Amino acid sequence: MRIRVAVDEQNRSRCIITMKGPLQKGEFKTREEIEFTASDAEAVRAIFENMGYQTSLSFEKRRESWSMGGCEVDLDELPYLGNFVEIEGKTEAAIEAVRESLGLGGLPSITSGYIAMLSRYLQEHQIKDRKIKL
Repeated sequence: MRIRVAVDEQNRSRCIITMKGPLQKGEFKTREEIEFTASDAEAVRAIFENMGYQTSLSFEKRRESWSMGGCEVDLDELPYLGNFVEIEGKTEAAIEAVRESLGLGGLPSITSGYIAMLSRYLQEHQIKDRKIKL
């Protein structure tokens, strides 16, 4: 479960709640996602906590998004980890075509999520803070 607060260029925020299913087989990282929006992130957090969920990690990231070839292309900057390109599309063929167009076709795909990568980094560097800012 994820609570994301996205802030746009006009400093307007929206809260997006996401449930991610298990990883599916395939060349790229694929999983079911169910999303909805809410007006109050703190209320959602309180509801989750009352249901027994606890925040395991909170981090900021910067994201710029574009559409290309029927896919969403995101450029992400994460604390400690650096910059990443994320391509989401309806088919693996569409994703691969966009990867090729961007000159990324020969590079390996990362199948770990940001939370797993950042958690591993924090553990390896013995960083206890679980609320990470850029």
